[in-house]
Amino acid sequence: ASCSLPAAAGLYYLAELIEEYTVVTRRIIKYMIW
Repeated sequence: ASCSLPAAAGLYYLAELIEEYTVVTRRIIKYMIW
C-alpha cells in the first residue's frame, strides 16, 4: 500500500505527458497539411 501512491502519481504524470505530446503532434501535422 505504501508504493501504490507514487505508482499512481507516476502513471498520471505519464498520461498527462502523452496527452500533451499527442496534442502538439496533431497540431504540427495539421500545420503541415494546411
